[in-house]
Amino acid sequence: MNKQNARVCYNSLTDYSKGNLVFKWFDLDGKTSEEHSEELAEWLAELTDNSKDGELREEWEIADTENVPHDLLNFGVDAFIQYQEHVDVIGKDALDAALSLGVLYWDQNLNEYNHTPEELICLYMGSFDSWDVPKQLAEFIDDNSGLLDDMPEHLQAYFDFESYGRDLLTDTYCEENGHVFQRV
Repeated sequence: MNKQNARVCYNSLTDYSKGNLVFKWFDLDGKTSEEHSEELAEWLAELTDNSKDGELREEWEIADTENVPHDLLNFGVDAFIQYQEHVDVIGKDALDAALSLGVLYWDQNLNEYNHTPEELICLYMGSFDSWDVPKQLAEFIDDNSGLLDDMPEHLQAYFDFESYGRDLLTDTYCEENGHVFQRV
């Protein structure tokens, strides 16, 4: 499955208000917010320089998008660019689970997500089979923490990983579609 390029199309509002449709498509893949903002500013400056009416072109509107989740556009293109940065680190399915669980959210006051991609990956425990998440999570915790190391081996078989995992998912972790995150 090929990744489809994300693009956004802007209209110049100065021209639009005069009855002219002046627009340009911009690729978003691999761009930082700063790079994208610079490209947009350069385009508007070029329109201003090439106009014969002497009016400044500094206002724009998003006219269309391709391969950009529409709910992210409520927060602007920066939200999408940062979304892509998170996808590159953690994967789309895990990221969508983090958003759905509220582990990750867009902070409108700061104009950024509440966690960087690196912080989010630290909260991510992994992906487990959705039919057996509690038991698999508990076994994962045991394997990585030595939870039962001090317990005699003949008693370890009596440990109820299923119940322990359900307790973990109640208090310490949250899960959606097999993706488990530490609660914050």
